[in-house]
Amino acid sequence: MKTEKSPKKTKGKESKIGEKILLICNFGGQIVQNKNDGNTLYEGGDARATMVARDTSFTELQSKLAEISKLRAASFSIKYQAIDSHALISVYDDNDVETMLYQFGDSRSIPMYISRTQATEDTVNTNRVEERLVDEDGGGGTGDIENPQRSAQGMPCTGDIENPESSTPRVSCFGDIENRQTLAPGVSCIREIENEGVSCSGELETPGLVLREAMPKMAIGKEFEDVRSFRRALISFAIAENFVIKYATNDLNRVTAKCQAEGCTWRIHASRISGFKKFRVKTMNPTHTCRGWLNGAHPQAGSKWIADRIKQRLKDNPKYKPREIIDDIRRHYGVQVTYLQAWQGKELAMADIRGSSEEAYRMLPSYCQKLIDTNPGTVANIKVDEGDNSFKRLFVAFHATISGFLRGCRPLITLDESLLKTKYRGHLLAAVAMDADGGMFPMAFSVSVSDDIESWVWFLTLLREVLVRPETPKLMFISEKQKGLQTALETVFPDAFHAFSMGSLAENFNDDLRNCELTRYFWLVARAKTLSEFEARMVELGAVSEAATAWIEGIPAKFWAAAYCEGMRYNHLTSKLLESFNKWLDDSRDLPIIKFVESLRMKLMEHLHEQRELSMQWTSKLVPSADEKIKRRTVKAHPFRIFRSNGTQFEILSDKVDEVNLERQECTCRRWQLSGLPCAHAIAAINAKGDPISDYCSPHLYVETYRNTFMETIHPVPDRTPMPEVRDFLVNPPRIRRPSGRPKKKRVKTGNNEVRPIHCRKCGGLGHNRQRCKQPE
Repeated sequence: MKTEKSPKKTKGKESKIGEKILLICNFGGQIVQNKNDGNTLYEGGDARATMVARDTSFTELQSKLAEISKLRAASFSIKYQAIDSHALISVYDDNDVETMLYQFGDSRSIPMYISRTQATEDTVNTNRVEERLVDEDGGGGTGDIENPQRSAQGMPCTGDIENPESSTPRVSCFGDIENRQTLAPGVSCIREIENEGVSCSGELETPGLVLREAMPKMAIGKEFEDVRSFRRALISFAIAENFVIKYATNDLNRVTAKCQAEGCTWRIHASRISGFKKFRVKTMNPTHTCRGWLNGAHPQAGSKWIADRIKQRLKDNPKYKPREIIDDIRRHYGVQVTYLQAWQGKELAMADIRGSSEEAYRMLPSYCQKLIDTNPGTVANIKVDEGDNSFKRLFVAFHATISGFLRGCRPLITLDESLLKTKYRGHLLAAVAMDADGGMFPMAFSVSVSDDIESWVWFLTLLREVLVRPETPKLMFISEKQKGLQTALETVFPDAFHAFSMGSLAENFNDDLRNCELTRYFWLVARAKTLSEFEARMVELGAVSEAATAWIEGIPAKFWAAAYCEGMRYNHLTSKLLESFNKWLDDSRDLPIIKFVESLRMKLMEHLHEQRELSMQWTSKLVPSADEKIKRRTVKAHPFRIFRSNGTQFEILSDKVDEVNLERQECTCRRWQLSGLPCAHAIAAINAKGDPISDYCSPHLYVETYRNTFMETIHPVPDRTPMPEVRDFLVNPPRIRRPSGRPKKKRVKTGNNEVRPIHCRKCGGLGHNRQRCKQPE
C-alpha cells in the first residue's frame, strides 16, 4: 500500500510546482555592453528568487518585482534573457509576459533584470521636475518662503502642510524609500527628471517620439495661471510620478491634495494670490512613503488629460487613430487607457484645435468680408432666418474659379449634395465643372441646413448670377436624382440641358431588380450612340426581362441615354468627378464652418497652382488625354476604306458604312458630336484630306484653353490681420443639432456599377436564389 501511494504524492507535488515558475530577479545593478563581443550584460546589484504563476499578468509581475526590489512600480524597466541568446528582451505589457512564459515553457526558471529608468545623453530634454525654493519673482533660491530658517539648518526645503515644523528626509525620484538622504546645509533641494525618450513611468521603446511635453514643475512658490492650470499640472505630475491624487480641499480659491495611499506623507497646498487669478504653491511635502500606484490604468488619466497630451500630434496628423493614441500613451507615460478614453480624448483635442462651432457662425460675416477683400471678385452670400438670425445657407464662388470656367472649361457642370459631419450637421451643395483634360474643377459651393428644393433654388439662382454672360454657351447639367433638384433646374435654368448620372441610375436599377446581368444590358442601352442601336439594345433587353424594360421606360430617355442626349456630355456618363471632389473633402467635413471654407479655399489655391505649373510642360496643341485618344483612333482608322463625295463629305467603310461631314463636324456614329473629339471615321477622312486633326477638335480640348482655365489665382487669407467689422449682421448657429452617437467618417459612395452577382444553388442561374427559383424539383 505504501509503495502505491508514494508515486501519487510525488505526482501531486510535481503538478503543483508545474503551475508556477521560478524568477531569478537581478536588481540594483546596471545594463552594460561588453566591448569585446558586443553582448549586453548586467553588472552589480543583488539577486533574489521568487515564484509566480504561469498565467500571471503584467501588473501582477510588476507588483511582485517592486516588492522584491523595494522600488515603486513603473519606476523601473523589466528585461529577461532570451533562450540561446545574449539579448535582453523588454517587457511592457501582458503580451510580452505571455511571450516570455511561452519561451520558457519547458524551463523551471527565468533570469530577469530590473533597472531604474534614467536619462541618457541621447534622450536628454528640458522636460524636468524641480522642487526648489523660489522667491516672489520666481527666481531660484535655497530659502523657504514660509520658514527661512529651514535651509540654514540643513532641513528639507519643502514643508508638510499638516505640520510645517516637521522635516522629512528626501527620497529619489524613482521612489527608493529604503535609501533616504538628508540634505547637507547649503545644498538646494532640486529634484529633476529629464525625460525625452525616458520617463518616470518606464523605459521607452522609441526615444524622441512626437508626444513631448515639459513635465509641470511642482515646488513651493511655483505659480500657475489659474486654478484649472494648477489642477491639470497636478494631475500630470501625479501620473508621471505614478501616484493618485486625493483632494482634501478643492475650490476656486484653494486646493489641498495628498497621495491617496493610506499613510503616505505626500502633501501639497496652493491658493489664489490676492487680487489675481494666479495660483501659487504655498506648502509641499514631496516625500512618498508608499509604493505608488501599481495598476497600469491610472484613474486620473481621463479623456481631458489625454487630449492635452495628443494635441500637438493631432495638429500634425489629423488621422491620428485611437489605437495609436493608446500605444503612445502607454509607451510615453506607462499608463493604459481604453479605446473609449482615447477616442473621447481625440474628440476633445480636435474641438480645442478647431475652435467653437458657435463662435464660427458668429464670425462668419466678418470672415466672408475678409474673403472678398483678399480675393476681389469673389461672391460670398449668407442667408439667415428672419426671426432669430439662425444660420440657413452660405454661398461661396471664388473669382478665380468663375473666371476659369468662363475662360476654358467645358460647358458641363455636375451638381452634388453631400452631408457634413459638424456639430450642427448640414449639407454641402456643390457645382463641379470639367477642365479641358477631363479633371474636376470645383466652381462654387453652398453650405445649407437642408437639401430641399428651396435650398437648391437659392444655390442655382446665385450660380446663374455669376455664370450667365452673353458669351456663355448653353450649359449641360449632370446630377444624381436628388430630391427637388430637377424642379429647381427647370425653374432657374429653363434653357439648359439636364441629364442623370448613369452610375446612380444603374445602382437603383440593380437594387430594384436584383440582377447584375440585367444591369449589364442597361449599360449597353445607355451607351448606345445612335437611335437604331438604342432600339436594338432595348429589344434585346425586352427579350430577357419585361420588368427591366418597364423600369427603364419609366425615366425619360433624354435624361440618361446617349442616343437621346440633347447637349454634349463629352462621354461623361457617371459621377466620377463628384467622387473625386467628395474624396477631396473627406478630411474636412467635420470642421466648423469657417475652418471648412478655409480648408476648401486652400485646396483650391494649391490645385490651381499645381495644374497651372503642370500645363507649362505640355508641348502639343491638345491636352494629353485628348492627344492619347487621337493616337489610338488613328491606328484604328488605318484599315478603313475611304470614298470621297466632295471636299468635305466622305463615306467611310469599316465593318459598317458611315458618313463624315467635316464642315459640320459630324459622323453618323455620333461619337464626334457627343465628345467634341473626331472619331476614327472622321480621322480617316481628315487624313485623306491632309488637314491637321487638331483643327477639327473642340477648342475646349486645347492646351491653351486649359492654361486659360487656371490663369487666375486664389490669394491667401492670413489670420494675423484683424477681421473686418460687419455691423448689424448677426448670425446664430442653426437650430438643427447633430443627433447623439458617433457619426460615420466615410461617405457612402454612389454610382458603383460593380455589383456582386446572385447565384442560384439549385439551377446555377444568375439573378435569383434557391428560394425564388422556378425550376421544378
